[in-house]
Amino acid sequence: MNFLSINLRGIKDDCKARWINELKKDYKISFICIQETHRPDERGIHPQKFWGNSSYHSDFIPSTGTEGRSGGILSIWDPSSFTLSNTIKSTHYLITSGFINGTTSACHILNVYAPQEIPAKQSLWNEISNHIAATHGL
Repeated sequence: MNFLSINLRGIKDDCKARWINELKKDYKISFICIQETHRPDERGIHPQKFWGNSSYHSDFIPSTGTEGRSGGILSIWDPSSFTLSNTIKSTHYLITSGFINGTTSACHILNVYAPQEIPAKQSLWNEISNHIAATHGL
């Protein structure tokens, strides 16, 4: 299973979506993690632009800050490669848990966009560490 994680600094530009879609095809990507969507809500989030016409599942965390210009997280995956069992959402991360099809161990995929301030980063990593300590799997 191939993964792509990328900070796009906004997803409004259709050229970025076409580029990601080409990378997905060329490298047979099964799971895409996008940071900095710059979208304050689900309007304007069109995962099929990135994924193409094949079947997909997705989850989204809205951006924050002035006019939604800070953060925003989008995860998109192939349901024939990854079966979702749970998600954990926070302002700065999305944990997608499930099973890579054909395996029996749980897999936890962390899509994170960290804050810039040092104390906030430390708090975020402490929170993520607690999740890691409480879970089993890969």
